[in-house]
Amino acid sequence: MVVEALRSHPAVLNAAVVGLPDDRLGAVPVAAVELKAGASAPAEEALRDHVRRELTQPQVPARVVILDVLPRTPSMKIDLTSLGRIIAEAT
Repeated sequence: MVVEALRSHPAVLNAAVVGLPDDRLGAVPVAAVELKAGASAPAEEALRDHVRRELTQPQVPARVVILDVLPRTPSMKIDLTSLGRIIAEAT
């Protein structure tokens, strides 16, 4: 649901969501997006607001990170393990 909501933003080409450890909640959802070619990068809060219009508050990612490209496995699926490491290092 979160991925589909992010993909519906006009600047977003693709998205993925991973859970990152959180001291209080155990884990929180964090999203990463890859932008369409030539698209201007929206503010993180603008992306979260976009998701908030389509989903309930608990479904809104704690953060949205914009990456040049989402990491892929050899079969071209989004590599969620690598993505989690990239996001953890960026925070």
